[in-house]
Amino acid sequence: MAREVWIKRDECTSCNLCVMTAPNTFRLNDDDNWAEVIEQGKDSEQDLQKSIDTCPVLIIHWKDEVPEPQSSVITDKVKQANSNNPV
Repeated sequence: MAREVWIKRDECTSCNLCVMTAPNTFRLNDDDNWAEVIEQGKDSEQDLQKSIDTCPVLIIHWKDEVPEPQSSVITDKVKQANSNNPV
């Protein structure tokens, strides 16, 4: 099974390096221009490691090495729900 990554989005500087290195895994979100994971397993581990290594603010991690904080998962789900159902 391919390794998976996560990103601490609220510290993103929008440098776009991760998107350039692993474009099938990362994109810049249209709403806040922060990087986000769009799909796992579509880029090579080598490209994902390069994204991790070149991130200037060190916010990309392997899920099996640094577990994603649950608060980030919940926050992202709330943001997604709110964007799908604007008030």
